[in-house]
Amino acid sequence: MTHEPGEVLRIAEELFALSKQEQTELSRLLDRTPLSALIKASTATTGRLDFLSALEHLVFEPVAKGRVKERTELHRILENECWIFGEEYGLHVSDRSLNEVLRQHCRLLGRDTPAPAPVLREDGSRGIVDLMLSRAARQRKGERHHLVIELKRSNVTLGMSEFTQINSYAQAVMNDDRFRDPKVTWDFWLVGNAMDDGLRQLAHQPDRMPG
Repeated sequence: MTHEPGEVLRIAEELFALSKQEQTELSRLLDRTPLSALIKASTATTGRLDFLSALEHLVFEPVAKGRVKERTELHRILENECWIFGEEYGLHVSDRSLNEVLRQHCRLLGRDTPAPAPVLREDGSRGIVDLMLSRAARQRKGERHHLVIELKRSNVTLGMSEFTQINSYAQAVMNDDRFRDPKVTWDFWLVGNAMDDGLRQLAHQPDRMPG
């Protein structure tokens, strides 16, 4: 393996510049974790911090947030960075119907392909889910937790119309026997920048679960 002399010199200078305590701490780290793993972890952390900074600009900066489109931009950005909703989650559905949510739900549980009848909302429509994530339960083996996320563009103030949409997905899941399984729990999140007073009062009711 070859190295650029300048890079090797800089690394050596940084190592010699460490205090005695810092050298001891580095040695202890290396006893537990290879240097290559430490570098990868640091690089990943830096990349995620840069991503969060850019995302904050996109969704909160007054000019930028009015230009960011929901489906073709914000959605595509977040579907590749699902760790933002929880490191343990995996993405299983993106911009697909509730039928695909059902299919993935059954696949994750090791079930046969469900009956072909469509999953419908109360108004008879199929509905398109932005993201469905899933993770294995942290404490109970064999159990899973699904997270359905509805994204709204940054300049939309969330209100009862948006709440009705995400609630219709939850109702469709609850009303369809093919989803039922005691080993699975569900959360439905509506994600946006701001909400109106009516939705804020509903969200802050003491008996309402977070999300």
